[in-house]
Amino acid sequence: MKSPLMFALLGSLGLSACAISPGFKADPWLEQAKDNNATVLVAITEMTLPRGGRYRKQFFKDVKMVEATIAEEEGFLGFSKRAEPFGSRAWTMSVWEDEGALAQFIYSADHSVAVDRSKNYSWNARFVQFEVAATEIPVSWDRVVEELDANGRNRVSKGR
Repeated sequence: MKSPLMFALLGSLGLSACAISPGFKADPWLEQAKDNNATVLVAITEMTLPRGGRYRKQFFKDVKMVEATIAEEEGFLGFSKRAEPFGSRAWTMSVWEDEGALAQFIYSADHSVAVDRSKNYSWNARFVQFEVAATEIPVSWDRVVEELDANGRNRVSKGR
């Protein structure tokens, strides 16, 4: 049972800022990139979503749709996601061989559908890309937040 009292109690305990991640899923090519001392591109998205309701569900459905096909993209090296279970923020992290591979993914069918839909339910989105040595993958979520705060670009929309 979803009780407003339960959510208020959890929020007052500071759990609204707690975030969880299922871990980093690496492509086998990442090991070769590490062996070659390659530099890779990390792409981060942070979304602020309405709490609860259908738009939050749609966001996670869209992430799952993209996640199901992302490994097929040329130049893909890894993926992770993170969300506040009682808050309103969610993040995705993808790792790519280079900017060309990331650009192809950005315009892929599933990603394009997800981005178009997100304009209907996202209150705010921040994006950042940065290069790191492949041996630094997976990047910590603390580093992700630092990069977003220092260099992130914003997209603000009203949502619905």
